[in-house]
Order: sequence, then C-alpha cells, then structure tokens
Amino acid sequence: MIARRRFVTLAVGIAATAWSWPRETRAQGSNPHVEILVLYAKKDPGGGHVDPQVPKIPQLSQAPFNAFNSYAFVDRKTLGLDTPKPLDPWKGKPSTSYALVTGKSLDVALLDQRPDKRFEMAAALGKDSPDRVRWTAPAGEPFFIAGQSYKDGILVIGITLRP
Repeated sequence: MIARRRFVTLAVGIAATAWSWPRETRAQGSNPHVEILVLYAKKDPGGGHVDPQVPKIPQLSQAPFNAFNSYAFVDRKTLGLDTPKPLDPWKGKPSTSYALVTGKSLDVALLDQRPDKRFEMAAALGKDSPDRVRWTAPAGEPFFIAGQSYKDGILVIGITLRP
C-alpha cells in the first residue's frame, strides 16, 4: 500500500487523447495555462468504485495507482500562469497557486521551454515547503503528483500545461 504523509511524486505520462476533459475549461488568452485535476483515491475493503466524473485514465489500473480501488472526483480547474513575480520560490518564473482541499496550496511554475519543445515545470506544496518536484514534459502531457494524505486515502493531482 502506498501510505505516505509526504508529497510523493508519481511521474506518469499519458497521451493527451487519454483525457476526457472538456476543452471549454481552458482559460482564454495567449499566456500558458495549467489544467489541474484532483482525485481522491483510497483502498476500500468493501470493493472499489470509480466516480463517473473521473476521466478515463488507463494508468489508474496500473501500478502504483492500482493500489487503490476507489477514485472520486474532487476538482478540475484551468489556471493561467501569472506574470513572473520576483519574490516567489520560482525566482520570477510564471506561476500559479491552487488551494487544495487539505488547506495547503499547490504552487505550479513554468520554468523553461526546451529546444525539443518540452517544458520544464515545477510544483510545491505550500510556500515554504521542502516538498518540491520538477519534471519535463511536452505540452498536453499530464504529470501526476500523489501521496498527500486526505481523509482515509490520498490525493492524486494531475497537472497539464496548455500553452
């Protein structure tokens, strides 16, 4: 069982076509955006259940996600990446914050665009948190962060860059 109180990173690449997120959630404008999907996962001894609002993500049936048999939809938001802020933990890179149901904030930043058209991204739980993760992925490919304790399970957070 994956039972952790710490921020555990699970890097799972999923083709953009695997998402059934409606495109109308995309914010307008020319600045990049991030789509954030939050799911509540738990191991239910009475049998599993997947909320109909949870997008069809084949990776939920693979390790490490298959350690959980119940998934509930918590939230989905599209947020614009703000103008760089000089005093943020990302040293002035475009970023945004999302308030998790646990009371912590999830801070996401766009750090760089690589010559191969992939983007370097970063996330942290809370402003002064040592729990930070960096990843590189093409636009439209989600990255998952999981392990934040919630109720009797964990949160699974998908982050997708939409330029």
